[in-house]
Amino acid sequence: MNPMITFIAAIMGAVTTVRAIAYFVGQLGGSIFAYFLLKTVMSDEIVDKYLVGGCPINRDGTGISLGTALLIEFMCCFIVLMTSMTVIFDKKRFQEVGLAGVCALIAGSISVAIFVSVMITGSQAMLRLV
Repeated sequence: MNPMITFIAAIMGAVTTVRAIAYFVGQLGGSIFAYFLLKTVMSDEIVDKYLVGGCPINRDGTGISLGTALLIEFMCCFIVLMTSMTVIFDKKRFQEVGLAGVCALIAGSISVAIFVSVMITGSQAMLRLV
């Protein structure tokens, strides 16, 4: 899970508040640890070449504006949010689609969100790392 799905699960009552907070701390702590781990093992030239960490925000005048970045984040989160709330946490739909179908829908919604962000920013940083 990621923090957004954890937040939705807490709102929908699928996890307790204490468990959601523990998940948040673990998820955010893990991402911060991974950032510092990558920063120590990768040279600055590789980071600059592949734009590790996504699209640049007003980096040397070549990045996107902060408003555009927030709009992209909102749109992409909304796509994943709607899929999650209508499929995962609706028990009737979950049973109709099945676990494999739910996993495919969530993966598909995340793929669409990545596609949208790449099309708007023109940055293929995530695609170049694969």
